[in-house]
Amino acid sequence: MRSLQKKLPNLQQYLSELKLTPDIVAITETRLNHTNNQVSNHNLEGYDFYHRDSHTLAGGVDLYVKSYLTANCRDDMTNFTDDFETIWVEISNNKDKVMVGVVYRHPNSNFLAFQDELLSTLHKLSSCNCPYYILGDFNIDLRKTNSNSSVAGFKNFTNCCGIHCLINKPTRITDHSSTLLDHLYTNESRITIHSGICIWDVSSDDSRIIFLPERPTVSVNILYRLEISAIA
Repeated sequence: MRSLQKKLPNLQQYLSELKLTPDIVAITETRLNHTNNQVSNHNLEGYDFYHRDSHTLAGGVDLYVKSYLTANCRDDMTNFTDDFETIWVEISNNKDKVMVGVVYRHPNSNFLAFQDELLSTLHKLSSCNCPYYILGDFNIDLRKTNSNSSVAGFKNFTNCCGIHCLINKPTRITDHSSTLLDHLYTNESRITIHSGICIWDVSSDDSRIIFLPERPTVSVNILYRLEISAIA
């Protein structure tokens, strides 16, 4: 989002215009840290706010979860380094639950270190025995799978881990390039999932949005918003 403090009014306006508001709003690059996280109001009406301070001036991840949902921030799953940042929330409904995590990988950070840490997280998730969703700004362009060995290796890694990406179109488009840096992964295979990319006219940038249909277990709609001013 490149500063939650500056762009929160835009997000509030965007949500007010939706006919169906998401149960979860996931944001990267909030730029919240120990120097500024107490100086402004980050509340969205009807949502609970979960975040972790960034170690840098450019990072930051957070989740807004509808207040009627039973949510628990999973500190044991959360990772924050100078290279990448994550936050995880467990959402439960009686005996059923779903895990949602937001990822921000800093550009040009150590690729293998990030992959190793993600593998460690996936091992923890396997013991949860529930559906999970991992989304965010990976800064790994999946459109280069056939031309970049590192990207191809990461794609093979996620396939071997049993998670699949729900976004296959460019998420950032300029006059000179198109990239797929923003990913949305899940291990869910029992239901049909409708996902896609929405245009946010306020900034001429894209949003990632996923809708999960109603079913007898936990069901959530997730809106992923980031990089509001990334495209001029």
